[in-house]
Amino acid sequence: MRLTLGFITLIGISILVFTSCRSAKKGTSISTMADSLPVHTPVVDVDSVLPASISSSLTKSGKTMNVVGNRSLPLDIFLVSVDVARDTVLQTPGGVFIHIPANALDAGGLSIAKLEIREALKISDIIRAGLFTQTDGKPLSSGGMIQIEAAAGQSVKIIKSIGVSIPTSYLDPKMQVYKGVTKGSAVTNWTDPRPLIKNTQTVQIDTGKKLFVAHCASCHGINKPITGPALAYISRLRNQRWLYAYTRNSKGDMDSVDRYADCLYNEYGKTPMPEYKSWGDKQISAVYSYIDNESKRLELSLPADHLKKCVDSCIWYDAEYDRLTKRRNKLVGDNGNRVVRKETPPADPIPENPKAEPDNYIPPKMLPKVNAPYYQSVYYQFSIQSFGWYNIDVLVSETDGVKKSELIVRLQGSYTSEMNVFFILPSAKVFQEGGPLAGRKNEYGFYTVDGSIYLQQSVKATVMTTGERDGKLFFDMVSFQTSEKQTLTLSPAAITKDQMNKMLKSLDLPDVNLLVQDSKNGDAIRATDMQLKDLETFKPKTCDCNCGRILNGKIWDVPKPEVQTRN
Repeated sequence: MRLTLGFITLIGISILVFTSCRSAKKGTSISTMADSLPVHTPVVDVDSVLPASISSSLTKSGKTMNVVGNRSLPLDIFLVSVDVARDTVLQTPGGVFIHIPANALDAGGLSIAKLEIREALKISDIIRAGLFTQTDGKPLSSGGMIQIEAAAGQSVKIIKSIGVSIPTSYLDPKMQVYKGVTKGSAVTNWTDPRPLIKNTQTVQIDTGKKLFVAHCASCHGINKPITGPALAYISRLRNQRWLYAYTRNSKGDMDSVDRYADCLYNEYGKTPMPEYKSWGDKQISAVYSYIDNESKRLELSLPADHLKKCVDSCIWYDAEYDRLTKRRNKLVGDNGNRVVRKETPPADPIPENPKAEPDNYIPPKMLPKVNAPYYQSVYYQFSIQSFGWYNIDVLVSETDGVKKSELIVRLQGSYTSEMNVFFILPSAKVFQEGGPLAGRKNEYGFYTVDGSIYLQQSVKATVMTTGERDGKLFFDMVSFQTSEKQTLTLSPAAITKDQMNKMLKSLDLPDVNLLVQDSKNGDAIRATDMQLKDLETFKPKTCDCNCGRILNGKIWDVPKPEVQTRN
C-alpha cells in the first residue's frame, strides 16, 4: 500500500489494507497513494523502479503501546533515521517497502528525521495483538496494518508524497485501503476506503483474466476440470518453457516427444487444445499470472500432479525400451540371413536348347521373374548345402518331356507372413526358392510372376515353407506329382527344431543337406526378449502416455526383422 500525505504533521499515520487475504507473504505488494488512486507494485521492483538508497538503519527499539490498538500490544517498534535531502527506500522485517522521496519530510530545519515504524501483516499477528478491524461497526478482513510516526521529541511534517508498499500473497480486485481514525492513542475506526491504483501488475492480471475468459474458460476451470484439466497453480506444476510451448502448440513438433502432452491428450478425449501461435510472451504470462493469482485468491490447495508419476514412469520405460530394442536390433543384424545357401554347381554345364530357331525369330516378351524374399535371421537359420543341383533355369523350353506349366503355392492359416517357400524337383536336380506372385496375397511362384514354370510332367516333387515368429519355428511341406496346372496349399504350424530336421531328412535328397539350427545370437536375443517382456510390467497402467510407441518421432512396436528381396 502506498500512502501519500502532504503538509501533515507526522504524529501517527495508521494504514490498514482490508481484503479477503488471510496471510501476507513476500512476493506481491499492495501500494496506495492518499491523494490519488492506489497502485500495486511488486516488492522486488521497488529498488529498481525508484532510484533511491535503501536505508539499513532500521533499529529495533522494543515493544510499546500502539496507536492502532486499545491495549498493550506485542508489536516491535523500529526506529529509522532518514536524511531528508535524499531519496530513501526502507524495507521492514515483514517486507514492507517505504519510499520517502528527497525533501518529502520537513524535520523543523533538521537534516535528519527520526521515525518509528510498527507493522502487523499476518492475521495471526493482528489477532494476537487484538487490533481493531472494523469500519462503522462492520467487520473487515485485514491484509495488513502499518503505522508510521515521528519519534519521541521530533516534529515532522510530510510536504511531498511518500509511498508504502505492503506485501500480499495475491491481488484481490475487491481490495481497498482504509485510513485509521484515532482517539487518544487508539484507532477507533477505519474509514475512507479506496480501490487500489492500477499498475503493471494489476493490468497484467486484468489482461490475463480477459484472455482466460475469452479463450480458456470454456474448457478449463481454475479449481475443476471441464473438457480440459483444472489449471490451479499450473505454473508451479509445469515449468515456464513447457507452458509457453504447449500454449502455442499442444501437438508439439513432429520430431519431438512430449509424454506429458501425450497423457493430457489421451486423458481428455484426444481433443487437441487450440493453438495460440500468435500469442507473445506477455500475453501468455498474463494468462498464467491470472491463473496463479486466482488459485491463491480462492485459497486452493496445491493439487497433486497425478500425471507426473505416470509421465516419469513412462520416460523411464521409454529409455529402457529404447535401450533393449536397439540392442535386439543389433543382435538380429549381426545374425545374417535366415536362409543360408552353399551351392556347388554341377560339373556339367546346363544343356543348351538343341532346337534351332530361324534367323528372323523374335523371342516372346518374358514376364518378370519372382523375387525371393530376404529375411534376417532372428532365432534360427535354415542352411541349404547342395552339390550338383540346379535352379529352375535348367528347364527353359518344352523339350524332353518339359512343358510350360503353372505351379502356385498358397499359404493359409494364422502364420503366413515372412515365410520362405521352396520347390524341389529331384528328377532334374532342381532346388528353387519361390517369391510372391504379382497382385496375389500369400501366393508364391517359382519362375515368373504369373506362376508360369517349365516342368517335367508326372514326376515327384515337393514344396515346403519355413519361417519363425515369437521364438518359434513354423513349417509345412507336401509332396506331389507334377502336372500342367496346379495350386498347392501349405498351412505353416509351430514345430520344434528336431521335428523339422527329422522331416527334412525324410526327403532323402542326394547331395543335399538341409538343416535348421539356432542363429548366432539366438540365445542373446531370447534373453533380451525376456527383458522386454518383463519391462511391460513397469509400463504405466493408470494413464496412457503412448509409452514405447513413439520414440524419436518414429512409431515403435514389436521389433521386426529387416525384409529385402533377392533375385
